[in-house]
Amino acid sequence: MEVKNLDTIKKKIAQLAAFSGEIKKDLDEVKFDPSDMNSIEAALQEMEDAIDKKTAVYDQNIWIHNVAVQLKEEIRKTLLEREIETRIGG
Repeated sequence: MEVKNLDTIKKKIAQLAAFSGEIKKDLDEVKFDPSDMNSIEAALQEMEDAIDKKTAVYDQNIWIHNVAVQLKEEIRKTLLEREIETRIGG
């Protein structure tokens, strides 16, 4: 019984690593104008769509779904902070 649980954990970790690598590529490619809210919203939508698409492949891995939710929130926060910094001249 314990071996099966360990195998399940190893599989989830391997999937999480693969998911992280795939998403990193998408994050590295996203482009937007931090002074243009429409550009920011388009970038956010693009990233959310990419995350949803990549998450769907791992529909049995709750860890990935939890990371995806947190990642979407963090991306939104980061892009909006960049918009604020640009607006105030930082």
